[in-house]
Amino acid sequence: MTKVLYFIAAMILIVLNSEISCNGQTKEADGNSKSPTRKEKRAMVKKANQLVDSLFFATAKNAIEQKKWSLEVKTLYDKNGSPVQNDDPRNILSMRGETAHIRLSFKQEAKGIGSVSVSGPVSDYSENVDKKGVVTIRYLVFNKGRNEEVFLTLLGNGNLANVEVESSTTGKRIRFTGNLVPLEKVKNSGKKLR
Repeated sequence: MTKVLYFIAAMILIVLNSEISCNGQTKEADGNSKSPTRKEKRAMVKKANQLVDSLFFATAKNAIEQKKWSLEVKTLYDKNGSPVQNDDPRNILSMRGETAHIRLSFKQEAKGIGSVSVSGPVSDYSENVDKKGVVTIRYLVFNKGRNEEVFLTLLGNGNLANVEVESSTTGKRIRFTGNLVPLEKVKNSGKKLR
């Protein structure tokens, strides 16, 4: 899979280079050079962003398939569905093989959300990819009589994932979004991933 990712990255560079050389400086019949228009520049930037998003998605999908990934929480939603920005890099959800880690604790601004801290074996794991390329996984994490159910949806336009963690013992739900990355890419910022 890494060869495929390198190939995609090389294709991005080739396409961007050819777009710039084709649209960048061309000689007209009278000898004047023509710069690309705003519309052409926007089209090139849009195409580059789409290629980068597809590379991020392929990397995240590969990490899910290998069950070696981490998701840092960026935005969480309170009980009314209002977004609250998360600035604590220790709030993570991760999986390494058959072991999952959930550490979510939020400040007082996020009223009614609570916290979850569970590490344990994964069971009842299922993965589904629909026709549009959306990847959905569901699994349970058990630890000391607690049972957390995780629903993760990776949309087909990058590595942004929507997650919902539900406790079957308390019935509480926590919803959040974050960027899913392979464990090898996680910056070691003081957090331990087992």
